[in-house]
Amino acid sequence: MSEIRYCRLAASKIQEISHCNTENDVLVEQLIRTSKAKHTKAMDRRHRLEKFVLKSLEAKLLVSVKNCGLVLDLSFPVFGAFLDAIGADFVVEVKCPILIKTELKYVKDGKINNRYLAQIQLQMFMCKMEKGYFCMTKHDFENTKNMEIILVEYNAGLPWVCSLKLGRMSDFQQGEQPEQEKRKRMSCGLEVDCPGDIRQCLHQASIDGFHFVVTHTVHPRFTRDLCNKKGPRLISRTDRLLSSTDWNRLIVGKITADVDVDSEVWHYASRSKAVLNQELGFAGHLGLPAVMIKLNRGKNPVLASILYNKLCAGATQVWVNLPMVHPSRYSSICLDEEVEDMWEWWNDLRTYCFYDKRLGLALDLPELKYLPSLKEIERWIGEPIKVLVIHTSLFIVNQHQQFVLAKAHQDIIQKFMNLDVQYVIRGPSQCGNSYNKYWAYINFLGKKLFLSDATTDYIQGCEDYLQNPLQPLTENLESMIYEVFEKDQIKYIEYQKAIQMALNDLPNSIEVPVVMVVGAGRGPLVQAALNASYMLQKKIKLYAVEKNPYAINTLEDRVLNEWNGQVILVKEDMRYYKPEEQADILVSELLGSFGDNELSPECLDGAQRFLKKKGISIPSSYTSFLAPLQSTKIYNEIRNNRPHDKTIENVYETPYIVHLVNYYQIAPSQEIYKFTHPNWNETIDNDRFGKLRFTSSQNCLLTGFIGYFETVLYKNIMLSINPQTYSEGMVSWFPIVFSLMEPVYVKEGEVIELCFWRMHSEDKVWYQWCLEAPVRTSIVNPNGRSSFIKIH
Repeated sequence: MSEIRYCRLAASKIQEISHCNTENDVLVEQLIRTSKAKHTKAMDRRHRLEKFVLKSLEAKLLVSVKNCGLVLDLSFPVFGAFLDAIGADFVVEVKCPILIKTELKYVKDGKINNRYLAQIQLQMFMCKMEKGYFCMTKHDFENTKNMEIILVEYNAGLPWVCSLKLGRMSDFQQGEQPEQEKRKRMSCGLEVDCPGDIRQCLHQASIDGFHFVVTHTVHPRFTRDLCNKKGPRLISRTDRLLSSTDWNRLIVGKITADVDVDSEVWHYASRSKAVLNQELGFAGHLGLPAVMIKLNRGKNPVLASILYNKLCAGATQVWVNLPMVHPSRYSSICLDEEVEDMWEWWNDLRTYCFYDKRLGLALDLPELKYLPSLKEIERWIGEPIKVLVIHTSLFIVNQHQQFVLAKAHQDIIQKFMNLDVQYVIRGPSQCGNSYNKYWAYINFLGKKLFLSDATTDYIQGCEDYLQNPLQPLTENLESMIYEVFEKDQIKYIEYQKAIQMALNDLPNSIEVPVVMVVGAGRGPLVQAALNASYMLQKKIKLYAVEKNPYAINTLEDRVLNEWNGQVILVKEDMRYYKPEEQADILVSELLGSFGDNELSPECLDGAQRFLKKKGISIPSSYTSFLAPLQSTKIYNEIRNNRPHDKTIENVYETPYIVHLVNYYQIAPSQEIYKFTHPNWNETIDNDRFGKLRFTSSQNCLLTGFIGYFETVLYKNIMLSINPQTYSEGMVSWFPIVFSLMEPVYVKEGEVIELCFWRMHSEDKVWYQWCLEAPVRTSIVNPNGRSSFIKIH
């Protein structure tokens, strides 16, 4: 192996070579590798400790690693990287310095020296991986077992990495595809008022990069007096100019701007009504995917009636075009009571249309002097935004003579990115007849503003998707669900810390602590307990209790092949299991999105009989929280989720697990109730009742409540999906949504008062809730008639 390594540029020397900061003869030696590396005591120590370091890494991060060696890449035969270990998606570099001053040579103030940073970067490059772990033992490691583990992200911006990437372009030209970069696809359309040749217009827009065109379906030259009984038969250009596929995919219709069916001038309103009906009808005839209409006033009952009639008859989507902020907000001559709120305009119209999901918003990006407040933007994010309209006058020219948007505008666009909105460029081009630079910049923002982290791929596709809560007591979980749980490393790292701390806190008189994992599933908590035992070098007696026969199959295999018989497997329901001995530590992961909604209290109350009186429960407590919600998207999803054998009442009385994106949280969450374990009260009552009061900071639409939870695993170690204390990077739980039967309009400063119950009978547990203010509603889900959690 070492012979193959000669005459290659080693990863350990890449920083030195790329900066040419050694004497010539030494540099040549590094390049040619004419001599073997000298054997030192430090190398002996590193080889001796490496196995223990890698084992500790696996235990701390809940990952699996294997020894590696020389890694080569045919695309770069001159390079070689000798890896200490490798994981599924990361590389590992181990350093074992003997002296303190050598430690500082590797890592100082938490930062890796550039030489060794370059080393692990080349290792990642050669292995085509995005991250690596730099593990350094302390000089006194044999006594203290102290080591530092630093996560290193691949940085393609380093000068020598850029050079390597450029070197691969020839490979791409020969058919190899570059790795897909993480970005947001930006669907962008061009608004063209009156194209002389719609076919040519569509062709040019496509060349400039746009995905669709927004234009009038009826050209102004076709003037129409539709109040005349002998109105013209020719209303527009022939539909044969484009194929049905093009009309259906590439053209969004724009309703004539001066249409005002709610005008107080009867003749004008009558004419407008005829024109609107004709244009909507023609859009339906062409099969357009959407039509855009501009609101000209705050109150639009007649317009709402026409639109809702069309929607109920099966019409296409309607995009209501509005500015984000009404100009009166910043007018010096408008009194406070004369200031208009554009959200009120929208809310009035969509309420008439019963929040129809085909009625969406096309919001104009405002001028810098009319920017909305943060809370107004958050409220808009809770609305069905389909399009952001960006006028060309908002673009400015930067120092590189490129069209860009101001930072404030970029921030607004970034906030709407998760909604998968589309973009429309409006107005005359500032660079001749071409609009390509506008599209190119919007496309660039898809990369620049897209926020991606370790959880992005995991949660993709779950956005605003309704999931029914699990029923783990009566239904066996599937392998796929277990696999999803096990991917959440954050959760199991915290559990391992809690178990380790609890083991450490046990009195010395307990020589071999008994640890019981109840509801063991496929064994992630069992592994966490074994890791904690290994880290402390403390022997434990470990039980795994599981009732699912199919998960037992996996556990049997792990006991035999991974855990070397260190685990005692119990194939029983924890509520009925009669142990031979009591546990010092009881570990479970029975929590749902609301904390108790998978019956953790009932399960642990039954299981605590085999916990010693001074034993430790992990988790030790969990608290449920609620917050008022505005989301017509979720409200409509629930309405459209009705099975044939259920009533509309049933679906609104059912809580759903949802990864919320298109929503607005009206006020901060508040605690509703809490459970603590172990619970040694003589009489255990798990029913709960709570009343919460929230204050709205602006006018909004209350559609339901969001449920979160926090859990204290042990002492100061906790997990949370509550936004105020969220465990960063954790994806095991999405919030739970409790809907109202009908949305409730709430004014700024009004109090939202909620009553909430957790109740039970012999065979089920259920939630029920109602509003006390700003209006009183009937109780939702009384006696668990629509939704409940089975006990048996």
